[in-house]
Amino acid sequence: MSKLKNKSLSGNGKVEKRGRHPNSLKNLKPFKPGQSGNPGGMVKGTVNLSSLLQKLLAEETDNKTRKTIAEALAAKMISQALKGSFPQQNLIVNRIDGNVPLRIAGADGDNLLAGTQESIEKIFSNPKAMELAIKLSNCLNEDKKKDNGNTATSK
Repeated sequence: MSKLKNKSLSGNGKVEKRGRHPNSLKNLKPFKPGQSGNPGGMVKGTVNLSSLLQKLLAEETDNKTRKTIAEALAAKMISQALKGSFPQQNLIVNRIDGNVPLRIAGADGDNLLAGTQESIEKIFSNPKAMELAIKLSNCLNEDKKKDNGNTATSK
């Protein structure tokens, strides 16, 4: 493997650092004015799903109520929430106030990562805790080896 690392790619015997090879530097020239960086990319005029949904939600449902589809949808969600539909209640609250941030906390409610160093020191100073940690690590490694063995044989 070390032979491959030190082998010259240009054939002149000179080993270039990563990103310094003359052939890779040729690719770093900026585009000419008016030239696309992705000529085979998305065709002009293609409508994405969000734009299409916004356009359709802004349309009126009928001439009597003069409500948009978005307004009718919101009214339906609110009526279902008032009838006790928890998913609708949750969706409305999350839309208005934003999702509640997920916080990792310990059993006492404190930040789980606070005091990590002290926790590690306690584990290493307690022989029983250390023994359990080693057993757990060994079990996890065995499971990982089994999983790797299954994927290797299925290929």
